[in-house]
Amino acid sequence: MRLYDLLVAGGIAMVPLVGCSVAVVAIVIWRCIANHKASVDADGFLREVEEEIRLRGWDVALAVCRRTPGPLGRVFATAIVLRERDSQPLVESVQDAAVKHSQPLEWGLNTLGSIATIAPFIGLLGTVLGVLKAFWNIGLQGKAGATVVAAGVAEALITTAVGLTIGIVAVISYNALLGWHNRYVENLELAGAEMARCVKSLMQRSHPAEPPREAVP
Repeated sequence: MRLYDLLVAGGIAMVPLVGCSVAVVAIVIWRCIANHKASVDADGFLREVEEEIRLRGWDVALAVCRRTPGPLGRVFATAIVLRERDSQPLVESVQDAAVKHSQPLEWGLNTLGSIATIAPFIGLLGTVLGVLKAFWNIGLQGKAGATVVAAGVAEALITTAVGLTIGIVAVISYNALLGWHNRYVENLELAGAEMARCVKSLMQRSHPAEPPREAVP
């Protein structure tokens, strides 16, 4: 059976199911591309920024962070901008920035979760419509037979299979992408905290504390 024939045999319920399948594929592809672009070697980038601070100063290092695509550069830029704060408030601010700047990477996850929930129900609706169609044909023909109920049964089975397939794929994709996102945010917070500690260490080296003065007799 050709794909077009399968879609036609599935009835009206195949329209939202096709839309759901297209949305799942588009979201998964988009998220994989965006996640790949956002992936940066945090340790290597930290060493690079630290070297820029040592050799060329804070402004140059800040420009490097802002030119770097993805949340990591923005989080490191936050640490540099707020470097005058105390250690603990600085770490907290950087971690808040990590959560904030990673929010765009959640795009599509809620939609994917919704599709995983509703696709099987749409398939179930198609099943009901197919059974109703079968009984309607029996009523029109006044008799039951394979030829009379075939279209309705086919519609019921096709929509059920398609709805379950889309739901399974959406659930697997949602869990995989959500797990990646949670690990990314956690690593981003750790990298931001490490950057904050590095910034405070460099600040102390550039502005060492003055030794206590001896009392004048």
